This record gives sequence, C-alpha cells and structure tokens, in this order.
Amino acid sequence: MEKLPTVITLESGKKCINSSCQLVRKNGSMFDASITSTPIMYEGEIIGAVTMFRDITREKEVDRAKTEFVSLASHQLRTPLASVNWYTEMLLDGDAGELTEDQHMYLTEIFK
Repeated sequence: MEKLPTVITLESGKKCINSSCQLVRKNGSMFDASITSTPIMYEGEIIGAVTMFRDITREKEVDRAKTEFVSLASHQLRTPLASVNWYTEMLLDGDAGELTEDQHMYLTEIFK
C-alpha cells in the first residue's frame, strides 16, 4: 500500500506533493485531489505536518478537453493535407499533362 503524503512528510521532514489520488466527499461522490503536506518544525524537530487537499476536478476536465481538441484539430488538418499531397504527386507524375519548369519547381516545393 502506498504511504500517505503526511506520513512521508513526517518521516522525511520534506514537503510532499501527491496529485494523483481520489477522495470521497461526505455525500459519497468521488473527486480528484491534489494533496500537499508540509512539515512543521520546532527547534529542529518535526512536531507535525500541515496537509492541504485541493479539488482538481476542473483542471482534469480542462486537460481532457484540450487533449480531445488537439486530437480533433490534428485529424481535421491531416485529411485535407493528404488530398493536397496526393494531387500534387499526380501533377508531378504528369497525370494532367506536361508541366513547365517553373510549375514543376513550385509543385516540388509544395510536395516537400
């Protein structure tokens, strides 16, 4: 079983941050939380710790939405670019007729 941040802080005397846990509210619902535990020192001795619990549900939702947006945007950009690439290759292969030297140079740049 994983040690709680407060226990780690009391044993090590160092601040402990754990942002990957779920806690239960009084009503029984679960929520994502970040836990930070900081030691309380008195005359060089650890006499306790202050532990803070912070609801990070909203941050997780924003991160998930950002990931979905990037994935969707990436897909939406890749699809038309594939068509442009395919048509450019066809033009370079001469499927639509001969190209001038300038046209070939421009299409080669587009293809790259």
